[in-house]
Amino acid sequence: MTRLALAVVCAAAAVLLAAPAHAADQDYTLRVVEGDPGESRVATLSCGPAGGSHPDAAAACAQIREAGSIEEVKADPGPCPMVYRPVTAIAEGSESYGKEFPNSCVLTSEKGAVFAF
Repeated sequence: MTRLALAVVCAAAAVLLAAPAHAADQDYTLRVVEGDPGESRVATLSCGPAGGSHPDAAAACAQIREAGSIEEVKADPGPCPMVYRPVTAIAEGSESYGKEFPNSCVLTSEKGAVFAF
């Protein structure tokens, strides 16, 4: 019986060690800059456990974890108005990311909950 218990403990430890460490301990400062000269909104996001000032930290962390990075997050694209009102999404911390989008609707449709604050 002790061999079986030892085998179960070893298997569980192997699974835990195989999980990527970065998935749990990520901290970000997220910024959305709109217009010129640039009004900005800022939120903090911690993933391990989900928290910070981000209003939907759990969903944002889940999207980052599933994609592997903010760069790779691909939300469900939906219809957006063809209005050019550029916004820039910036992430600093565990990952550096920056991209300009034509408007806030396109940002949300491409990056989902990550920059939805």
